[in-house]
Amino acid sequence: MILSMDADHLLTAREVATLLHLSTPSVLRRWRAGELPGFRLSSNVLRFRGSEIDAYLEAHRGPTPVYARVPNSHEEG
Repeated sequence: MILSMDADHLLTAREVATLLHLSTPSVLRRWRAGELPGFRLSSNVLRFRGSEIDAYLEAHRGPTPVYARVPNSHEEG
């Protein structure tokens, strides 16, 4: 899901912010709160694994709206 990148590609907070349509400070706040998975490589270097961001997005996905569902063969269409 992370735009055709290798799923284990390491992303910066700015790249994650762009993908999630958030500000960089929001990403950092969510990471500090334990909401976003990421890890610190050094005192000034924070990275996020693309596959973990994908998993975060899937875990926070809302229900599919009724108008977007494909009727199954047992429903009248």
